[in-house]
Amino acid sequence: MKKTILCFKFIMLLLMVVTSFNNLYSQSTNATNTYSGFEYLGYTALNPGPLYFKIGANGVGWIDNTIGFNTGFGWLSLPPATTGSNNSGFGYKALSANTSGQNNTAMGTQALQFNTIGVGNNAFGLVALQNNTTGDRNTANGNGALAANTTASFNVAMGWQTMLVSTTGAENSAIGTQSLLANTIGANNATLGYQAGLVNTTGSNNSMIGNHAAIANTTGSNNTYIGNATGATNTTGAFNTLLGDNSNVAADGYNHATAIGSDAVVPASHTVSLGNTTTNNNVVFNGALMPWNVTFYDPGTTGQVLTSQGTNTDPIWANAPTGPTGPTGPTGLTGATGLTGP
Repeated sequence: MKKTILCFKFIMLLLMVVTSFNNLYSQSTNATNTYSGFEYLGYTALNPGPLYFKIGANGVGWIDNTIGFNTGFGWLSLPPATTGSNNSGFGYKALSANTSGQNNTAMGTQALQFNTIGVGNNAFGLVALQNNTTGDRNTANGNGALAANTTASFNVAMGWQTMLVSTTGAENSAIGTQSLLANTIGANNATLGYQAGLVNTTGSNNSMIGNHAAIANTTGSNNTYIGNATGATNTTGAFNTLLGDNSNVAADGYNHATAIGSDAVVPASHTVSLGNTTTNNNVVFNGALMPWNVTFYDPGTTGQVLTSQGTNTDPIWANAPTGPTGPTGPTGLTGATGLTGP
């Protein structure tokens, strides 16, 4: 936080200086002057070309007010030789290798250090996006965020060491300290929370929301984890949905398994588990039960009962079975003898 505040104050100071540069004195005169009550150094001409700053023989900063409109401050930061435009590099070696990259902003030691032609990247923090070369439109905010990214584009990493070692994984959004820390080529993942997706390497198309969500996922893809510590057992399983704190699969490798509820555990693939197994749970619903019946969802008819057809087979509606025939009743009494005729 202190570093962020200091950087902000530094930027505000630079903005104040830039507004006065069109009226500066030439550095060669070593003269000082005042403008609007402030002392300054520089050029008196309106458009004399870029203004350069040096320590000894080494350039430490420059402001281009002609064509490229680049700004670089810091030892070995954004070089004047760049042909790119609208770049800003602040800090030691920030954007130091940039050649034709445009519209990049780097703030922090070695932020976007090796970027050459990458466009539209934003890096804030120590070594943020350090190894990016040609990747475009990435945003890294935090020390080490996306530090190993090289060519991937459209990533967002916010937090300390977020997506630290990701190299070519693209279109990921990771928010939280060490979120997607070990990701290398996994793509299209979305994480939110402390160490969410911590050890994911190549898994893609996952949604991981909650502190330590998907903490064990490495190569599993197309999973949805919502809740703190969800999916602590799954590493390779795919197409699973786990909703609720500590919801989980009973073993690794399940596919198309769903667990809903806090501490709910689904026992097999292609299975839905509602609630945890330690307490009795009631299921309340409003509507009809309509199991799949070969070609359609069958609502059944009044009086029918849902009948199991065995494992991995859809149940069906069937008429309630008829009870057994009751026992035969006793023989009735013999009637009275009729009258004798004439």
